[in-house]
Amino acid sequence: MALELKQNLILTQQLVLTPQLQQSIKLLQLSKLELTETINKELLENPVLEDDAERGTLALSEVKSQDETISQDETADNKKNNSLDIELENYLIHYDEKVEKFYQTEHSEKTVTFEAFLTKKSSLYDHLAWQLKLSNFGELEEKIGEYIIGNLNEDGYLIEDIDNISRIFNVSKETVESIRKRIRSFDPVGVGSLTLEEALLSQVELIDGDLKVLLIEILTNHIKDIQKRDYKSLARKLKIPFDAVCEMIKIISLLDPKPGSRYSNDSIQYIVPDIYVHKIGSEYVVMLDENGIPALRISPYYKDILLSKTEQNDAGRQYIIEKIKSAAWFIKSIEQRKKTIIRVMESIIKFQRDFFDRGIEFLKPLTLKDVADDVGVHESTVSRVTTNKYVHTLRGLFELKYFFNTGIGSCAGTDILASEVVKGEIKKILLSENSKEPCSDQRIVEMLKKKNIKIARRTVTKYRKMLNISSSTYRKKIF
Repeated sequence: MALELKQNLILTQQLVLTPQLQQSIKLLQLSKLELTETINKELLENPVLEDDAERGTLALSEVKSQDETISQDETADNKKNNSLDIELENYLIHYDEKVEKFYQTEHSEKTVTFEAFLTKKSSLYDHLAWQLKLSNFGELEEKIGEYIIGNLNEDGYLIEDIDNISRIFNVSKETVESIRKRIRSFDPVGVGSLTLEEALLSQVELIDGDLKVLLIEILTNHIKDIQKRDYKSLARKLKIPFDAVCEMIKIISLLDPKPGSRYSNDSIQYIVPDIYVHKIGSEYVVMLDENGIPALRISPYYKDILLSKTEQNDAGRQYIIEKIKSAAWFIKSIEQRKKTIIRVMESIIKFQRDFFDRGIEFLKPLTLKDVADDVGVHESTVSRVTTNKYVHTLRGLFELKYFFNTGIGSCAGTDILASEVVKGEIKKILLSENSKEPCSDQRIVEMLKKKNIKIARRTVTKYRKMLNISSSTYRKKIF
């Protein structure tokens, strides 16, 4: 059989993600703060866009009109821009009128924030360096001390190797250890330690009396018994009464295992809600928080350039046209994002109406597919909408993902409870338990069974860890 070359024509359908569609998808999953940063970046990159705080963002109907102009612009490109100028002029002439028609003026007053009155918090390095300057150190010793202070982690522990420090400054290990020992006596006591035991022992050194020797013995040789809460075994090893061990544990519990943490510069991260749900009468109203988000419009400067035809350079005119097309799509994507978020939130309220009316005990199992089918979008769209977004409700502040739960069956097999409801029941049990006899995971299973909740012990363990609650061994208290 002879081999030959042939050309065949095959018609296929293929989904292609255009840059505009990729941008629209990206905007959909951004939170309010991330969206503000993206808009500010676009304002810097696209000269046609500008912030118009007085008139708000462009209406969707205006964007549709923009799309018609853009489609006609593309046709005009093939005809040497003859009809493009006419359509573009028509759009730009009526631009201001259309924006005013769809939006009312919004004025935002600048307020003085509380943070403006706050002073800078002293860092651990600044606090220790101040004490180092006041101490009687030589010039070289002071440099070594500064190096040690500069290599402390946020908890106050030294993360640099002693041998390496001695090589850097060409001194003996004993010299470095001597300086480090003096730093450990600085405030807060224990900074510069290498281990937890060393940090606690530094604080015990300040205690006077007979208890000091016993505390040093416990921290030096029996720290594992303390971690396991095995106090009876510790009493036998030390050959002292159990009550005396309890007194020692009380004193140790007052020591600071992370002496540098009080000077941590970690600022509190506040959650800014993206959505607000208000109850008006018997209905819930969804509102997006758009305060601080720049409002967009096309710059009148470039509008005047195209209308006056002062720009005779074809490349220059084409550049402005392309930027207008990009700006129109960007504004449309923002408007579409707003509408999609509101529709998804309204669907969540529809499914979780009992939660909004009566509380967490009435939260129902819900999947992304349920909301996607109700809204008429794909599951991935709902997933993007609910990512990194928070809603402020009458019941508190929640992440949108909070309302999506798997179902857990009841003992009778008739009802299905949301996993968050079960977590709430476990939390109630642990908050009301006897601290001297904490509930084990198996005990929690039995207590939930009495409430008609069927759940395995491993599931209780998983939910307890998700709630950041330790096991019964570490929750047990003897005093």
